[in-house]
Amino acid sequence: MTDRQAGAGLDQQAGAGLDQRAGAGLDQQADTELEDAARTGRRFVRSLADKDEQALVGLFAERVSFRGLTPGRFWEAQSPEQVVHDVLFQWFEPSDVIESVEQVEPGRVADLYRVDYRLTVRNPGGRYAVEQRAYFDVDEQGRISRMQAICGGFRPLAQP
Repeated sequence: MTDRQAGAGLDQQAGAGLDQRAGAGLDQQADTELEDAARTGRRFVRSLADKDEQALVGLFAERVSFRGLTPGRFWEAQSPEQVVHDVLFQWFEPSDVIESVEQVEPGRVADLYRVDYRLTVRNPGGRYAVEQRAYFDVDEQGRISRMQAICGGFRPLAQP
């Protein structure tokens, strides 16, 4: 018997008297919360890529704390409208056409949700890869109540 097999046997014996259903319930609740937050993160990315003002405003809580960092600038906003108009629509201006969402990866860091995403953007200056990471919390209604986002900038892509 290997040490690993022996350890597994001890784990089974130690847990034999515990109510396994309670632990499963907590795991299921955590899984549901993570799935809900992952959906929120994906909706955020999709709405951003579509430049859907109404959907973006609706994703944020009325009292939101938003902080963002782009190459050369720090951004802050406290209302959904400020987040959308004063930050996100400044990051992606009208001339920036988001051609595709290349990657979306939601996750969790301890008690904080995150979503990583990469977009392909075209504008008069060329085509670019834009990768961002956003950490966020949600309120009881599932709206984003706090978000910290960082952007690596517009990275030039080879012209097709």
